[in-house]
Amino acid sequence: MKHTPIDAVMDHFTVFMYKLSRRRLPEGLTDDHHSINVDAWERLRKDGKAIRDGFIESQNALSEMRFGRPGAIFRKAVLKDQIFTGAYNTCSVISIYNTLMALGLPASLPDIIRETEEKGLPFGAELGMPGSFPYKYFKNKGIDTGRLKAGQIKREAVDAFEKEYDAFIFTAFNHRLKPGKSVHFMSITRDGDIFRIHNGKAPKVPAKTLWDAIDTYNDGRGHAFYLTGIRKREDNR
Repeated sequence: MKHTPIDAVMDHFTVFMYKLSRRRLPEGLTDDHHSINVDAWERLRKDGKAIRDGFIESQNALSEMRFGRPGAIFRKAVLKDQIFTGAYNTCSVISIYNTLMALGLPASLPDIIRETEEKGLPFGAELGMPGSFPYKYFKNKGIDTGRLKAGQIKREAVDAFEKEYDAFIFTAFNHRLKPGKSVHFMSITRDGDIFRIHNGKAPKVPAKTLWDAIDTYNDGRGHAFYLTGIRKREDNR
């Protein structure tokens, strides 16, 4: 994963814009979403389209769920007045859910969405969440967590990071040369000596290190700009 000055500018600009744009949803909308999501979640857990081996692997299957509310311009220009569904923007909360599952902690996707909406969403979550979202989420829960930001994500640092934590979430541009192709959050879990990406395009060859998992994302075209590590609580080890 090669870093250039353009990458650094893009990384920091993205973080700045997310911080600048946080807003709360209209009154009552979070409760409406939670009611819709609880019903949809029950169906998803039964039909097997989104969840495999306990992990959410298909964001596209979450079309009945709701998260956030885009602005009027986005609804007109991008959505063409179609419904803004969870299939579009839930990768951040999915990564939280999958990581909680990996750590053996209670997890409810509708509850994670409600909690996140109540704190305010950048751009109404029309562009997802900031790269720091997983780090702050676990930190606020009192769960031991660490992070590498932008230019810190280099092989030597990631190799050391791998030894310190039990599960990981990385935030990446799907295409480092085409940032307009969106940002994606993915949980990475250990399975023996294999590191597995959830709800993302996995490497063609199974990754045997954390670095390999993030470096080969989207056939090497991706660009990670935030990496969060989460450590199991002692009582869950």
